[in-house]
Amino acid sequence: MKVCIAGYGSIGKRHHEILKSLLHQDSEFTICDVNFGAKIEEVCQSNFDIVLVCTDTISHVDVALKFESVNQILFIEKPLSFSSEDSRRLADHPAKDKIHVGCNIRFTPFYEKIKKASQGIRSASIVSMSHLPSWRPGTNHLDSYSANLHLGGGVLLDFIHEPDYVASIFGLPEKVMISNRKIFNSLTRDAPDTCSMIWEYEDKTFTFTLCYGSKEYSRNFTCVDSVGKSSIFEIDLAEFRSGYEPQWKHILEHGPTNRYNNCVSLLKILEL
Repeated sequence: MKVCIAGYGSIGKRHHEILKSLLHQDSEFTICDVNFGAKIEEVCQSNFDIVLVCTDTISHVDVALKFESVNQILFIEKPLSFSSEDSRRLADHPAKDKIHVGCNIRFTPFYEKIKKASQGIRSASIVSMSHLPSWRPGTNHLDSYSANLHLGGGVLLDFIHEPDYVASIFGLPEKVMISNRKIFNSLTRDAPDTCSMIWEYEDKTFTFTLCYGSKEYSRNFTCVDSVGKSSIFEIDLAEFRSGYEPQWKHILEHGPTNRYNNCVSLLKILEL
């Protein structure tokens, strides 16, 4: 198995460790990064079984387009792109049907609990809050893609896990209202740090609260069903991270599941 990982930050390294444990020991890994390893232009014409795009959001599509020969999986870290328009440049990619966009919450017990309880839900509050300056110890968070619009940053795209798992269980909404703003002084350079969003369906309404500013990690789904029963589902950071390995096990066994067309549709409604 020949694998190329483009972008070797914390997420790229995590995928590398997981794949080393899951693939045959004779598998070959090529690392491409701006700081070390091969240059993308030096290897992109090679034939790989698996290609992972783990670069800054702004370059996801540009990097994916360089790799035309992918035998099995073209894995692109979430989000697919910074916009639906940009993502459509992949519509004619030879490996379009092999694209899987990484959203590991789908592979956690948290997700399965919500899916099991989904029938009859009429109202839900979806929350994801954490502290951007604490994400990458030893680095200046203001230099990260998360903090900069020109790198594809912002809380709504960074926390696209929440819209992704809700859409995968309940489908896309009929109406969307979004307030996506920079409110805190020092969390980002110019990217939105706080997002409030409402999704309206024919028979239910969901609200989202996404924020970079909470020093206490909080991720949950609180709902009320048609008979008035309320439920709270929570996921901590350890469970969130635990979804990476089962995601890869599923992809390697069944092929891509979070496919290109679905991700383009989700990006489009997040731009309304």
